[in-house]
Parts: sequence; structure tokens; C-alpha cells
Amino acid sequence: MLKVFAPTDAVPKLPTIWTGHERPLPGGRMRTASVQAALDALAARPADFRATVANVKYDPRNGIVMRLNGGLDIILGPPLALASKLRAAAWVLRRYRTRAERQSLVYADVSAPNRPAVMPVGGYAPTAGLGQPAKKGHKTAKKGA
Repeated sequence: MLKVFAPTDAVPKLPTIWTGHERPLPGGRMRTASVQAALDALAARPADFRATVANVKYDPRNGIVMRLNGGLDIILGPPLALASKLRAAAWVLRRYRTRAERQSLVYADVSAPNRPAVMPVGGYAPTAGLGQPAKKGHKTAKKGA
């Protein structure tokens, strides 16, 4: 049930849950699967999850996406094995401790918790130019050489 705060209450800073078309009513309940998935993800954060969550949404393409303060997206994927996925996210966050280090990333994908992945801003250097024509002056191997 949603809590109703009095105008004089100190309202805690809580993550926003993007609900799509469903709008919460004071004292009401949110019943959509996407809202429940977002709430389950928030509840599954381990004690060593050292980041403040700004918002959570269910994206049809990426599943659950948790955005941290500072802008880093944690892609959880489908709402399955959330405890494992959030332990993997906590592991990633321990490796990128500072706000500056986290801002060097576009996202961390923990949808496969045994193989978390991060995407740095600008992409990975070895793969960033795949499929692009060689730059002028770039030497390439010649046939028959």
C-alpha cells in the first residue's frame, strides 16, 4: 500500500518508479507487473549495494533498468534471479567506486549475473571502429605481399 505523507512530514528521498500509464492513488495499490518488477528489484538490493537509486523502470527492450544518481544505468533484464543480478551489480560498483569512475560508464549490464559487462563512454577502443572504412593513410595488408 502507498503511504500518504502529511504536509508537515519529512518525506524521504526515494527512488522514482516509472509506471507507464498507471497512476498511483494515495492509499492505493499498484498492480501492474512492471511496477511489481521494479519494486522487487529495489527490495533485492544487497546490503553492500553502495549507490543511491534515482529511478527504476521496466523497458520492453532491456527489462528492468535501475538508474543511479549520477546517471549510470544498471540493466537487470527480465525480473528473474534479481538477488543474483544485484549482487553482480554490487560487485561492479565496488570496482567503480567514485562518481567520476561511474560517470566514465554508459551502463553496467548484469542481466547475465555470472558475466557482468560495462560499456565505457565512447565504446571500447578495439571494437569502436568495426565495420568502418579504413582511415586515409592507414596501412592495410596487401594481397600477395
